[in-house]
Amino acid sequence: MIWAGEKGRDVYNTWNLTGEESKKLTTYYERFEAYVKPKSNNIFASYKFHNIVQQEKEPFEQFLTKLKIEVKDCGYKDPDEMIRDRVVIGCYSQKVREKLIQEGSELTLEKAVDIARTREMSNTQLQSMAPEDNNVHSLRDERERKFQYKDDKRRKGPNTRDGYTYKQHCSKCGIKHDQNKCPAEGKTCAKCKKLNHFARMCKSKFKVKERKRQVHGVEEEESEDSDSKLYVGSVGTTDAINKNEWCEDVKIAEKTVNIQLDTGARCNVISIKDLQCLGNQHKYKETRSTAQVILWSCHHHKRSNYFTM
Repeated sequence: MIWAGEKGRDVYNTWNLTGEESKKLTTYYERFEAYVKPKSNNIFASYKFHNIVQQEKEPFEQFLTKLKIEVKDCGYKDPDEMIRDRVVIGCYSQKVREKLIQEGSELTLEKAVDIARTREMSNTQLQSMAPEDNNVHSLRDERERKFQYKDDKRRKGPNTRDGYTYKQHCSKCGIKHDQNKCPAEGKTCAKCKKLNHFARMCKSKFKVKERKRQVHGVEEEESEDSDSKLYVGSVGTTDAINKNEWCEDVKIAEKTVNIQLDTGARCNVISIKDLQCLGNQHKYKETRSTAQVILWSCHHHKRSNYFTM
């Protein structure tokens, strides 16, 4: 009791030993072991046991050792049978599990351990015997994949990529479609009046307005070549005349035309449609003009002709 220490002697004093028990050394061993050993919980121990699985690259012997240690506190009547079942369920290798299941009811713990060890040893030996072969196969497979990719690429049509139809947001219509199938092809832009794109994808900074029915005022643009350029200061239609403008009905060739007066323009402009309404065009002298009519939006109008009335 000297080596038990003061605390050990205090524990000894709590025991009620008979004369025969006090003479046996095993009595003291068993009593002290029962005192220091923690109380076991079979349910929790069983839970821990059934959650043991072999991890990737974990040796089978290490996995088996953990099962044998944990099963001691479970209180099973046949620990070997429980370890056997756990080896089948918890082993990492799928091939080992298939082999164990094939044994059926004849499978014992000893046979299960032998199968798992043999399989693990065989894999280790095969890996050590053929490292160069694996590299050769890897290079060969890579070359085969490259040749296969090139062959597939040659067989693919011009509108495909990696086996799928090539589609992206079109810069002309703004939607995804197959190549050469743009819905804007041949269509006129409502903004710039150019072909093959929609207005929402138009890159023009200025919006071209529809030609008006009647131009009321023209101003000459001040420039070095002022005789060849005319600036149109205001544009409007007879259907939308501003009430503040001075407009009068003027009779020309027995026809009445509503015009804007006193615009300060150096020349008067009339639309071809209104000119045709006057009739008898042969009475007016038509002269070819090289002057450029510049609209208020800085857009150049196509070349016009002079008519002397």
